Amino acid sequence: MRGIELRPDGEKYQDCPERIRESIRLYVEERCNPGSFLTAVLENKLQESFSRCGPEEREAMFPIVKYVWNQLPLSVWGSEAKVKNWLTGGEED
Repeated sequence: MRGIELRPDGEKYQDCPERIRESIRLYVEERCNPGSFLTAVLENKLQESFSRCGPEEREAMFPIVKYVWNQLPLSVWGSEAKVKNWLTGGEED
C-alpha cells in the first residue's frame, strides 16, 4: 500500500498548530489514526469536531480546516467513508 505526501507549500500554514499539522501528516503519510477530534474534522463533521476539541483547537479551528482543505487530497478526507477507507489501507482515488 502506498502512502501519499502533503503538498510542499505547508509552511504557509503556520497558524495551524504544529502538533495538529504533525498529526495530519502522520494520518496522510503513514495512515495513523488521528484521534477523535481530527477524525471529526477529516470526516467533515463540524458539530462533533467542536464537541471534541480543547481550547487550543477551538481557537485554531479555521486555520485547521483551511490546512486540511488546501493541503490534503480529496480522497483522504470529507466523509466518514473516505477516512475509514484511508485508515484501513484503501488506495487514493
